Amino acid sequence: MKSNKRKSRKLRIALGICIPLALIIAAALTVVAKYGPDFGLYLVPPSVERYGKDALATIGKNGIYSGSDEWKSTYEECLKMIENAESYEDTYPAIKKALSVCGGKHSMLMTKSESQSTSDSYDEVLPTVSLNGDIAVIKLPDFLGTAEAGRKYAKVAEDFIHENRDKIKGVVLDLRGNTGGDMGPMATAVSSLLPDGELMYYHYRSYDVPVTLKDGVISNAGTGGKSLYPDEKLKVPVAILTDGMTASSGEALTLCFRGLEKVKTFGAPTAGYTSVNMLYSLYDGAQLYLTVAFDKTRTGEVFEETRIVPDVVTDSPLEAALEWLGG
Repeated sequence: MKSNKRKSRKLRIALGICIPLALIIAAALTVVAKYGPDFGLYLVPPSVERYGKDALATIGKNGIYSGSDEWKSTYEECLKMIENAESYEDTYPAIKKALSVCGGKHSMLMTKSESQSTSDSYDEVLPTVSLNGDIAVIKLPDFLGTAEAGRKYAKVAEDFIHENRDKIKGVVLDLRGNTGGDMGPMATAVSSLLPDGELMYYHYRSYDVPVTLKDGVISNAGTGGKSLYPDEKLKVPVAILTDGMTASSGEALTLCFRGLEKVKTFGAPTAGYTSVNMLYSLYDGAQLYLTVAFDKTRTGEVFEETRIVPDVVTDSPLEAALEWLGG
């Protein structure tokens, strides 16, 4: 009798554990089934048609131009393009067309092999720093590395500014050739030249998200970053150099200084990729780089993939900047 009671009690305990666990698993599977395709996650491999339609849905839901009349007609065209697709790769032309219309010129599709090749071929390039008398010259290249590499990148400029803070009377920030990437390490590198607060904004269709600097911490800028010297601020004039290769995050960093006193830009207009991309992974390892927002400055200007024209357009920006800083 006691044995039966013990068995019954164990059964109730087991059921008490298994039923909630089953409910949790069922709920998790429901979430994956509903939202997983946005991240390339599926319970079973998607059909070619499902793969293509889910990619188009992600683009249409998040693309910066999703409200345009052109996108509405293009979406239908893209659906027809994938009707006879026999492989995931066969849907790529439709996806690329959708990206160009709904995401604009900054958006792109990268296959798994292309993404791997880009990662493998990236050469770590650190900032270069020097003193020209009492003027600091800091050149920040584009950055696509790991979190550890990002800290190493920022440290070069931060240490230089810290070690020479009593000598520096002005700064040349050279962003020529900076094609973008992860803005976090870039902004961290020169955080001592920026005031705490909202540096710029990502202007989505119905709201803004600020890029902030507070107590040395950069937030909402790529992977972000934390300054080695959060209490140090160098309140000196800053001359920023740009050219036609200054793009994406390089342009965003330029705009972080827009509207500040004692800041002037020199050189040539930037590339005009003043927008924000989000990364969405597809089932086969391909990646969507989709433009979801524009850059907005602290002054309220919205740059809709337009070039940033420098204050002084010149073929000799470094010389012009040094002259201004020394004046």
